[in-house]
Amino acid sequence: MSKIKIIQYEPKYAKELADSWSRSSGQPGWNGEVFNDTEESVLKREEKSSNFNHYLARIDGKVVGSCSLSEYKEDSGALYIGMLNVEPEYMGKKIGKMLVLRSVDRTIELGYPRLDLFTWGGNTKAMPLYKKCGFFWEEMDRATHLMDFIPSVMQEDIFKEYFKEVHWYDDSKRVIEIVPDGRKENKFEYYTYTWEKEGNKLEIDYERRGRGLRRIDCNDYSIEAVVENLELVFGSNYKIKYIVKNKSGKDLNISFKGMNDENIDFNFEENSKVENEKTFEGEFFVGKIDTPQNIWKTYPTVKSEVVINGIKTILKVGVETKIPLSLSARFEEKVDTKGVVSKFQMDIKNNFDKSAKFNFSLPSDDVVEILNGEIDIDLKSREKISFEIEYKVKKAGV
Repeated sequence: MSKIKIIQYEPKYAKELADSWSRSSGQPGWNGEVFNDTEESVLKREEKSSNFNHYLARIDGKVVGSCSLSEYKEDSGALYIGMLNVEPEYMGKKIGKMLVLRSVDRTIELGYPRLDLFTWGGNTKAMPLYKKCGFFWEEMDRATHLMDFIPSVMQEDIFKEYFKEVHWYDDSKRVIEIVPDGRKENKFEYYTYTWEKEGNKLEIDYERRGRGLRRIDCNDYSIEAVVENLELVFGSNYKIKYIVKNKSGKDLNISFKGMNDENIDFNFEENSKVENEKTFEGEFFVGKIDTPQNIWKTYPTVKSEVVINGIKTILKVGVETKIPLSLSARFEEKVDTKGVVSKFQMDIKNNFDKSAKFNFSLPSDDVVEILNGEIDIDLKSREKISFEIEYKVKKAGV
């Protein structure tokens, strides 16, 4: 087979790209989806496209695969592979790998810390490719979302010396399984990269929700950031620990400086020489939120600038801010008769990790009179309860 070239899309390749999509149309790799591209439709689409790059795999005068790269709209700080295709006849020839790796390299060049994509859960053929290229499959109910932190790894000063001798792709020791990724600990989820070459080992964790580096374990030392709980009620202080181990006996000088992030205030500074093992403990404050955290976006993080033997990095742990009390109402009937006493169910949950006393009011208005709307209740840690509220409809309305 002739040599495959990865090139940037130009208008002169529009017909070749349309023909490639036609040859891929209706194939299992696209769940049988049918494409009706023409040279004209490709030219129009690409003219309006917001892609940073559109890479083509070309061989023997024709396009046989393509990959688009754009800014990820669902979250900040990431690029996005919106479309990846390799013609069925050319699958298994590492064309998909070449396109994805070129996208990873471009993400690094542009200074973005992450590369994302979506696929479908049944796309088992492509999943090993994605994972080998650094992607982690995020466990979600409604979509198959993958995130690649290799761009962040390769931009970290603290790892540059290591990757002079080790190749991030060739020397990866990550175990590839066709299941969602993530090591779960106390509701946190950690994604782990592992490399080793000639006894020189590096293992690092990225924390799922904060999308940041939170653990480094190499031949000379290890450091990890540990927050007590993922779900934290706003309005209180909480603790974070940094556990540092000197594994080589060489000098290990380390300093920490807390950094504020969204509703997280973290005023913490400490520096020390670590001879064996030492735990540093800081305290951060979780401020008020007005809306619940969007699961598709990066969570606020407890983060600090860490300097290890003169080299800086940033460690992050994402936390989910909770309101003190969750409230919801359930109605069996949507329409009620004027003057008749009716009932609805009120569900409440204490979001604190300790017992708490709550009191609140459910006010009446022009349409509805609440009969027992003064609530005064004690709840245990994380306790959920339901109770009935009586009311009467005073006049027509909503």
